[in-house]
Amino acid sequence: TGQDTDTTSSETFNINVGKFKLVEGRVKIQSPDTLLPSEVQHLNTQLSFGMKEGRQNLQLDNFSFSTKSPDMVLEKLSFKLNQAPDVINLSGFHLKTAKNQLEGDVKYAEDIEKESTATLQSSPLQLNEFEFYLPGLSIPVSPVFMLDASMNDGTVQAIVKLEDGTQRIHLDLTSDN
Repeated sequence: TGQDTDTTSSETFNINVGKFKLVEGRVKIQSPDTLLPSEVQHLNTQLSFGMKEGRQNLQLDNFSFSTKSPDMVLEKLSFKLNQAPDVINLSGFHLKTAKNQLEGDVKYAEDIEKESTATLQSSPLQLNEFEFYLPGLSIPVSPVFMLDASMNDGTVQAIVKLEDGTQRIHLDLTSDN
């Protein structure tokens, strides 16, 4: 008929979860795999999530649980994650177990000409907390771990430090792509 058909749509797909909360959840697990816990208890989370026009955001205010056989405690995991079409930002990352803590921020730009960065820092690592998962591994120090990395115009630079008192490992890395 000679008429053009418009196949574009002005409709958009949006999701908005203003607040999701789970309080004192519990999961029992029956598995022959001894690395899997027999029970997850005190499972708590609070988060919000949104998706609109190619952008996503997730704010995890709290995620925590404890396990039995093997015993482990995740006291808190929290972060804010934002994704735009060309950049992903992870900010306020905080992970705390019964004996360890890790904090950091990450920014990843899809375009290699834009800067991407990552910073992570731990409290003194108590690796004996994970001895069930790493049997026979005994490390007699409690180092602080630090990472400061960036990528810009295809060049990656990273500084990695492990420090415990007067003992130090310092790596200064650069890679041109």
